[in-house]
Amino acid sequence: MRIELIFLLVLLQYPRHLNAAECRETPMDLVFMLDGSGSITNVNWELMKSWVKLVAENYDLGGLTQIGVVQFSHWFSNENTQPYLKTEIQLGKLKTKAQLKAAVDEISIHGFTTYTAHAINKTVNEDFMRSDRFYDASVKKVIILFTDGRSTDRNDLLLSAKYARSNGITIFAVGAGGYVMEELQVI
Repeated sequence: MRIELIFLLVLLQYPRHLNAAECRETPMDLVFMLDGSGSITNVNWELMKSWVKLVAENYDLGGLTQIGVVQFSHWFSNENTQPYLKTEIQLGKLKTKAQLKAAVDEISIHGFTTYTAHAINKTVNEDFMRSDRFYDASVKKVIILFTDGRSTDRNDLLLSAKYARSNGITIFAVGAGGYVMEELQVI
Protein backbone atom coordinates (compact mmCIF):
# COMPACT_ATOMS: atom_id res chain seq x y z
CA MET A 1 0.00 0.00 0.00
CA ARG A 2 2.90 2.31 -0.72
CA ILE A 3 5.00 3.71 -3.46
CA GLU A 4 8.63 4.16 -2.69
CA LEU A 5 10.65 6.84 -4.39
CA ILE A 6 14.17 5.53 -4.92
CA PHE A 7 15.61 8.79 -6.06
CA LEU A 8 15.86 12.37 -5.01
CA LEU A 9 14.52 14.42 -7.87
CA VAL A 10 17.48 16.80 -7.50
CA LEU A 11 15.56 19.39 -9.47
CA LEU A 12 15.60 17.10 -12.51
CA GLN A 13 19.39 17.39 -12.83
CA TYR A 14 19.47 21.14 -13.39
CA PRO A 15 22.78 22.78 -12.56
CA ARG A 16 23.30 23.09 -8.83
CA HIS A 17 23.53 26.88 -8.87
CA LEU A 18 19.89 27.20 -9.97
CA ASN A 19 17.15 27.37 -7.40
CA ALA A 20 13.73 25.72 -7.72
CA ALA A 21 12.07 28.85 -9.13
CA GLU A 22 14.69 29.17 -11.86
CA CYS A 23 14.26 25.48 -12.74
CA ARG A 24 10.56 26.02 -13.33
CA GLU A 25 11.50 28.76 -15.81
CA THR A 26 13.42 26.32 -18.02
CA PRO A 27 11.47 24.81 -20.93
CA MET A 28 10.83 21.10 -20.36
CA ASP A 29 9.11 18.18 -22.03
CA LEU A 30 8.24 15.71 -19.27
CA VAL A 31 6.73 12.28 -19.89
CA PHE A 32 5.53 10.10 -17.05
CA MET A 33 5.75 6.41 -17.94
CA LEU A 34 3.41 4.29 -15.80
CA ASP A 35 3.83 0.54 -15.44
CA GLY A 36 0.32 -0.77 -16.03
CA SER A 37 1.21 -4.45 -15.67
CA GLY A 38 -0.62 -7.05 -13.64
CA SER A 39 2.00 -6.96 -10.89
CA ILE A 40 1.09 -3.37 -9.99
CA THR A 41 -1.66 -3.39 -7.39
CA ASN A 42 -4.68 -1.11 -7.74
CA VAL A 43 -3.53 0.78 -4.65
CA ASN A 44 -0.08 1.45 -6.13
CA TRP A 45 -1.70 2.34 -9.47
CA GLU A 46 -3.75 5.05 -7.79
CA LEU A 47 -0.69 6.25 -5.85
CA MET A 48 1.31 6.57 -9.10
CA LYS A 49 -1.46 8.64 -10.64
CA SER A 50 -1.65 10.83 -7.53
CA TRP A 51 2.08 11.43 -7.67
CA VAL A 52 1.87 12.46 -11.34
CA LYS A 53 -0.78 15.04 -10.45
CA LEU A 54 1.25 16.26 -7.47
CA VAL A 55 4.43 16.76 -9.51
CA ALA A 56 2.49 18.47 -12.32
CA GLU A 57 1.26 21.06 -9.81
CA ASN A 58 4.76 22.56 -9.81
CA TYR A 59 4.90 23.37 -13.52
CA ASP A 60 3.41 25.90 -15.93
CA LEU A 61 1.55 23.63 -18.35
CA GLY A 62 0.35 26.45 -20.54
CA GLY A 63 3.83 27.74 -21.22
CA LEU A 64 7.28 26.35 -20.62
CA THR A 65 6.38 22.81 -19.63
CA GLN A 66 4.71 20.14 -21.73
CA ILE A 67 3.62 16.98 -19.93
CA GLY A 68 2.64 13.63 -21.37
CA VAL A 69 1.69 10.27 -19.88
CA VAL A 70 2.44 6.82 -21.31
CA GLN A 71 1.12 3.58 -19.84
CA PHE A 72 2.95 0.38 -20.67
CA SER A 73 2.34 -3.29 -20.20
CA HIS A 74 2.23 -5.86 -23.03
CA TRP A 75 4.00 -5.78 -26.42
CA PHE A 76 3.01 -7.92 -29.41
CA SER A 77 5.98 -9.02 -31.54
CA ASN A 78 3.89 -9.68 -34.65
CA GLU A 79 1.71 -6.55 -34.71
CA ASN A 80 2.24 -3.01 -35.94
CA THR A 81 -0.13 -1.49 -33.41
CA GLN A 82 0.63 -1.80 -29.73
CA PRO A 83 -2.52 -1.11 -27.71
CA TYR A 84 -0.75 -1.78 -24.40
CA LEU A 85 2.14 0.62 -25.02
CA LYS A 86 -0.20 3.57 -25.02
CA THR A 87 0.16 7.32 -24.99
CA GLU A 88 -2.57 8.23 -22.53
CA ILE A 89 -1.87 11.97 -22.66
CA GLN A 90 -0.04 13.40 -25.65
CA LEU A 91 2.98 15.53 -24.80
CA GLY A 92 1.84 19.15 -24.56
CA LYS A 93 -1.79 18.52 -25.50
CA LEU A 94 -3.25 19.60 -22.17
CA LYS A 95 -2.68 23.22 -21.19
CA THR A 96 -4.06 23.43 -17.65
CA LYS A 97 -3.46 21.56 -14.43
CA ALA A 98 -7.20 20.89 -14.13
CA GLN A 99 -7.26 19.25 -17.59
CA LEU A 100 -4.24 17.13 -16.72
CA LYS A 101 -5.68 16.01 -13.38
CA ALA A 102 -8.99 15.02 -14.98
CA ALA A 103 -7.23 13.10 -17.76
CA VAL A 104 -4.94 11.25 -15.32
CA ASP A 105 -7.96 10.29 -13.20
CA GLU A 106 -9.52 8.63 -16.28
CA ILE A 107 -6.55 6.30 -16.97
CA SER A 108 -7.37 2.64 -16.20
CA ILE A 109 -4.69 0.05 -15.59
CA HIS A 110 -4.11 -2.47 -18.40
CA GLY A 111 -2.79 -5.45 -16.49
CA PHE A 112 -0.76 -8.06 -18.45
CA THR A 113 3.07 -8.14 -18.70
CA THR A 114 5.82 -5.50 -18.40
CA TYR A 115 7.67 -4.54 -21.59
CA THR A 116 9.65 -1.66 -20.13
CA ALA A 117 12.42 -1.55 -22.76
CA HIS A 118 9.94 -1.51 -25.61
CA ALA A 119 7.97 1.21 -23.82
CA ILE A 120 11.07 3.39 -23.47
CA ASN A 121 11.77 3.05 -27.20
CA LYS A 122 8.15 3.87 -28.02
CA THR A 123 8.24 6.93 -25.76
CA VAL A 124 11.41 8.26 -27.40
CA ASN A 125 10.29 7.56 -30.97
CA GLU A 126 6.60 8.36 -30.79
CA ASP A 127 6.27 10.89 -27.98
CA PHE A 128 9.47 12.91 -27.74
CA MET A 129 10.55 12.83 -31.39
CA ARG A 130 7.09 13.90 -32.56
CA SER A 131 7.18 16.96 -30.31
CA ASP A 132 7.78 20.19 -32.19
CA ARG A 133 10.37 21.00 -29.49
CA PHE A 134 12.43 17.81 -29.76
CA TYR A 135 15.35 19.43 -31.61
CA ASP A 136 15.33 22.57 -29.47
CA ALA A 137 18.46 22.29 -27.32
CA SER A 138 17.04 24.69 -24.73
CA VAL A 139 14.23 22.24 -23.87
CA LYS A 140 15.05 19.76 -21.09
CA LYS A 141 13.69 16.30 -21.95
CA VAL A 142 12.78 14.07 -19.00
CA ILE A 143 11.14 10.70 -18.37
CA ILE A 144 9.93 9.73 -14.92
CA LEU A 145 9.31 5.99 -15.15
CA PHE A 146 7.24 4.24 -12.45
CA THR A 147 7.66 0.47 -12.28
CA ASP A 148 8.09 -2.45 -9.97
CA GLY A 149 11.09 -3.37 -12.12
CA ARG A 150 9.93 -6.80 -13.21
CA SER A 151 10.46 -6.33 -16.94
CA THR A 152 9.51 -9.04 -19.39
CA ASP A 153 12.14 -7.60 -21.76
CA ARG A 154 14.87 -7.01 -19.16
CA ASN A 155 17.60 -8.14 -21.60
CA ASP A 156 16.86 -5.08 -23.77
CA LEU A 157 16.56 -2.62 -20.90
CA LEU A 158 20.13 -1.30 -20.84
CA LEU A 159 20.16 -0.62 -24.60
CA SER A 160 16.80 1.15 -24.44
CA ALA A 161 17.90 3.35 -21.54
CA LYS A 162 21.12 4.22 -23.40
CA TYR A 163 19.07 5.00 -26.52
CA ALA A 164 16.93 7.48 -24.58
CA ARG A 165 19.99 9.13 -23.04
CA SER A 166 21.70 9.33 -26.45
CA ASN A 167 18.73 11.42 -27.56
CA GLY A 168 19.22 13.88 -24.71
CA ILE A 169 16.53 12.42 -22.47
CA THR A 170 17.12 12.09 -18.74
CA ILE A 171 15.36 9.12 -17.11
CA PHE A 172 14.43 8.81 -13.46
CA ALA A 173 13.23 5.42 -12.25
CA VAL A 174 10.75 5.24 -9.40
CA GLY A 175 10.11 1.96 -7.63
CA ALA A 176 6.48 1.01 -7.08
CA GLY A 177 5.54 -1.54 -4.43
CA GLY A 178 7.91 -4.51 -4.24
CA TYR A 179 10.30 -3.18 -6.87
CA VAL A 180 13.44 -4.84 -8.24
CA MET A 181 16.31 -2.45 -7.47
CA GLU A 182 18.67 -3.92 -10.11
CA GLU A 183 16.32 -3.00 -12.95
CA LEU A 184 15.71 0.47 -11.58
CA GLN A 185 19.47 1.02 -11.48
CA VAL A 186 19.81 -0.09 -15.12
CA ILE A 187 17.18 2.45 -16.14
